[in-house]
Amino acid sequence: MVEQLLIRPDDTHRLRLMIPVFYVIIDGHIELSAHSAGTGVNATIAVRGTGDTVGDSSVFDQSASSLTAQIILSEATLLILDGKDIHRLCSLYPNIAMGFIKAISGRNRKLEKMLITMA
Repeated sequence: MVEQLLIRPDDTHRLRLMIPVFYVIIDGHIELSAHSAGTGVNATIAVRGTGDTVGDSSVFDQSASSLTAQIILSEATLLILDGKDIHRLCSLYPNIAMGFIKAISGRNRKLEKMLITMA
């Protein structure tokens, strides 16, 4: 199932990263942040924009994300795909699965560089 959603920043809508749903940002920006229980601080992890995706980790490991995703700057249009549909696509088209692996690996590499810089 594919659904399109228009969200405005003042809607205070937070994306459902706790369920296996994959978001494609058609237009707009999403801030990914995390709350540190130790310091009590909310830290921005990334800002994703048009053409980027959110939720792939939850889709593939089928667990809730520790990140919060919120629309920022202006309204955003998102394409929402159910995790089961993504699994089916990856089974039918291995090149799609390889694309996800490359994208997730690239993000992990960026996070590694951030951690090294912070150390």
